[in-house]
Amino acid sequence: MTMKMKIFYGFTLILLALTSWLVVGFFWGFPGSGWQIAWLMAFLLVALGLGLAFKRMSARVRILTGLLILAGLFSPTSSIAAHPSLNRPQTFQALLPTTLFFLPSLGLVMAALLLHSGINHFKDWWRTRTEEGVGSRATRKQAGKTAAVLLVLSVLLLTKTLHNLYWLTIWDNANDSLGIFLLVVPVLAVLFCGLMLALTLPDRAKLAGLMYPVITLALMFALFTSAQKVDFRKLTEKRAEQVSQAVESYYSREGSYPQNLRKLIPRYALSLPEPVIIYGQGWCYEGGDNFYRLGYIYRDHWSSPILTGRIYKTEGPASDTSHLCDTEMAALRKHYSDYPWDYTMEGE
Repeated sequence: MTMKMKIFYGFTLILLALTSWLVVGFFWGFPGSGWQIAWLMAFLLVALGLGLAFKRMSARVRILTGLLILAGLFSPTSSIAAHPSLNRPQTFQALLPTTLFFLPSLGLVMAALLLHSGINHFKDWWRTRTEEGVGSRATRKQAGKTAAVLLVLSVLLLTKTLHNLYWLTIWDNANDSLGIFLLVVPVLAVLFCGLMLALTLPDRAKLAGLMYPVITLALMFALFTSAQKVDFRKLTEKRAEQVSQAVESYYSREGSYPQNLRKLIPRYALSLPEPVIIYGQGWCYEGGDNFYRLGYIYRDHWSSPILTGRIYKTEGPASDTSHLCDTEMAALRKHYSDYPWDYTMEGE
């Protein structure tokens, strides 16, 4: 890398950091935004380091790196939105918004790097398409396969990252919502990648570098807007109905209700969706040969200290439901030990 490019990269990092400081300061107040800037600078340096190291990687290492980041994106990042660390001192809370999107933003950077590499391999394939000889055909075939794998992996990384941001926004709405602030780091990552692609891609391929931030940002804001409209309470009721239908399907086939919801997997449901009220909670369930009770723990607002065990559906002979959600409530108290919650069953 030439000295001119190093200076340009450094200037770009400083400009992005200053921009983010203004955005963070607007939402969180300028006196306490220093930690966010430090972590954002660290992320940008990691992204820059990945870009520099990427140039020296072989195609196989690039693909492996992309697959590792893609695997990491399947981790439940939305759990951070309701992590117990929110009760720690204010300094840590200031780090949370930036840490929240580190991996998804890294996924956006990696998607751009794979796009860059895929385009270059495609150009190699296109340039050698008229060359003759066994060696040339083998080289061309390999370049074509590599280009296809790199471009497909880039699309998968981008798709999974946007999927994560969508569900993270929904879970954020169920808690002390950060709103549009959630997109600060991903947006800066996309702008940084778009600029680097436009500068480093040759000739007409620069158009792909310009289209990457345009398409990615359009999708990101469209999904964010859509997620903001989702009512997590209605979503929980919809999921409860899905679980109830799986239980009824089990009864129709087996002649009895499942003793626990694990018996529904995988024959009656590949996976069971969870309530979208408090991250980490499960369904309140009790089942026997000729009855079942299904419910979940509910709260009116993220700051409400009162949790309510809500019965969604009952079938079969009546039984005492006052202790239906005791197990789930005990699990929540253990996971969020510092929260001063009061608990009662609906109707008591």
